[in-house]
Amino acid sequence: TIADTDGFVVNDGGTMKTIPASDISTYIGSGGGTVDLVADGSISAGDKVAITSAGKAKTVAALQTGVNNTTFTAIQNNGINNYMDLAYSPDDDRFVLLFKDGGNGGATTAQVIDIDSNGDFSIGSELVIESASTTVCEIEYDTNVNRFVTLHTGNNTLRSVILTVDTSDNSLGGGASTEATLTGSGAFGNDSYMSAELVFDPDNNKMFAIYSQDDEIVGRVMTISASSISLGTAADIHGTAGPSWANFSKGLKAVYDTAADRIVLCWVDSSNSNKRTSVVITISGTSFSVGSEVVITDTATSDSNAYLALAFDATSGKIVFFHYNGSTVDGEVYIGTCTGSSTNTCSWGSANVLVDGDGSYHNVLFDAGNGNIVYAMEDRTKTNGTNLVQVGVGYVSGTSFVSKYQAKLYTTYIDAPIQIVSGGTGNKIALFTEDGTSIYGAAPDLPDNAGAFIGIANSAISDTATGTIQLHGTIATNQSSLSTGSLYYLTSSGGLSTTATSYAKIGHALSSTTLLIQGTL
Repeated sequence: TIADTDGFVVNDGGTMKTIPASDISTYIGSGGGTVDLVADGSISAGDKVAITSAGKAKTVAALQTGVNNTTFTAIQNNGINNYMDLAYSPDDDRFVLLFKDGGNGGATTAQVIDIDSNGDFSIGSELVIESASTTVCEIEYDTNVNRFVTLHTGNNTLRSVILTVDTSDNSLGGGASTEATLTGSGAFGNDSYMSAELVFDPDNNKMFAIYSQDDEIVGRVMTISASSISLGTAADIHGTAGPSWANFSKGLKAVYDTAADRIVLCWVDSSNSNKRTSVVITISGTSFSVGSEVVITDTATSDSNAYLALAFDATSGKIVFFHYNGSTVDGEVYIGTCTGSSTNTCSWGSANVLVDGDGSYHNVLFDAGNGNIVYAMEDRTKTNGTNLVQVGVGYVSGTSFVSKYQAKLYTTYIDAPIQIVSGGTGNKIALFTEDGTSIYGAAPDLPDNAGAFIGIANSAISDTATGTIQLHGTIATNQSSLSTGSLYYLTSSGGLSTTATSYAKIGHALSSTTLLIQGTL
């Protein structure tokens, strides 16, 4: 609290003079003011405040900041060779990496990875699941039975096993003893267009396998128990052709829409001029039904470097699709709305250009919650080689995708898909990829709402209560350890820094606990 006996030095028409605190408003100008807003979450006295899309006040915070390994760092040279996938177990607080081990004849191999509160990675011992060389690596977690489930190949046969985690030593159990084969022996080809995908349906507690075989896309319901896999009957999803783009067997991308309670599948349709196509899938018991196919965009007719990515945004209830459009030479994001019931289809908005004028490779999307979609890609417009791999945060607004942050994640080309997962004992958002024959990980700084800063709360405001926010031209109190006269900038986590940031230049400290809000931009 400022007492009237506190003196402040001001410039009054070229003359420096000391005034009491009660007169400071005379020198702030007429632009000062406050606003009363409803709090979205509890706000403490002194908190920096952002405005939400609903017009509410929310404390400025970061999704993640202040940890180690903010850019890609080698975790282990484990022989990884292009093919990889990761999944997270909320029951074990561990990630499991499934990969092709080029140093061991291409064997399907798995390892447990953890990340601690400092952003440091640890990795368990390798478990060889299939010694024959694989052309598929997909893994998903079944929250119903608390088990990891894989898709991989061996001797041109699509296979699946169950994996369990021992958190005492980060080792894996299960494996070959739980194996089921989804195709006949040798029936899953080894050509460059073979792809597979796994998605878990939490409403039916079923795993769903999707794979391309003999110029068709096939689906199969999987019922997982603690130690066995029961397979439903395989049936066509798209019976005329497989995907025309399938780098690293990632040509099929599926996600579960918890708003419509449906699976949405996307691929590059070789039977329709390479157009990006979607279809809605409904599981019933051990069978499934397929809705009408919908083209996402007519502008994309090139199958070159499509790099499809798909996520469900639980906040907006929308599907987010990210790809490289080789026809327009842009990295594009589309927002889709899935409808269930009798419609069973997905409608799509227009293109949102995220990478303009060159390739976006190894695209990936992740729903980080509260409307935040974390994305990453190899941005081919960054030809200087200093910030080639990018990570960003965006959000859905209607049928638009808005990027609010993007920064360097790695400086050079990478050799495998990028994966984004969240969890571990440190509960971090982690990104993984391959460079050379090593698995790399990162826990990047990721902002949330610092870009929407409007002012500071001098008093605490309870969640859903209405409180007063100090705006431009007013004095903020309840700060700490400020240096009088210093200019302060907002940090992504809602702190104050005398070093310029990418966010608001707030103003000068009047004392160790008070701050004159001179700007919000």
